[in-house]
Amino acid sequence: MSEKFTIFIKNSTLKFNASHAVLFHSENGLISEPLHVHTFHVTVRITGNLDPNGWIADFAAITKSLGEILTQLEGKILLPARNHHVIVEKENGDLVNVRCLGKSYSFQNEEIFLLPLKNVTAELLTRWVTLELMQTLQKKRILPCPDNRYIFQLSLEEEPGCFAEYTYTPEDERQEWNP
Repeated sequence: MSEKFTIFIKNSTLKFNASHAVLFHSENGLISEPLHVHTFHVTVRITGNLDPNGWIADFAAITKSLGEILTQLEGKILLPARNHHVIVEKENGDLVNVRCLGKSYSFQNEEIFLLPLKNVTAELLTRWVTLELMQTLQKKRILPCPDNRYIFQLSLEEEPGCFAEYTYTPEDERQEWNP
């Protein structure tokens, strides 16, 4: 059995400000929170084998890659693309109309970020960021051992003391992801 090591990255730059509204069922039926903003703080742990250099991967390269993903979300209104209660229609030009539960909103196209999710909860957002990070690290060949099996744990703090964490293990590859 090979030894496993874990790197942990918690950096003050790994954060983003974004707005969202969660839809949920209550005793009054389906309701939506008001659109509100958070400063999300992100930390990541990656567990795996050491490469010939004696490390899992370069901290700076992982931090930069994660920062690039979070930059896409900075200052955006996060909307679920896979929720039939949230209708997003692009008009000619830069205007986007959003309808949800009888309410209508208009935003500039550059203000929104459509996520391939059913709902923009901290939990689903954490999973999306984790999978984007994994894909980015693979594309950039930042994880140096092609035969290594990595475990990713990403934590997203929505409010002080309120975290969602997603853990990806190699066994998860066999499961279909349906956010």
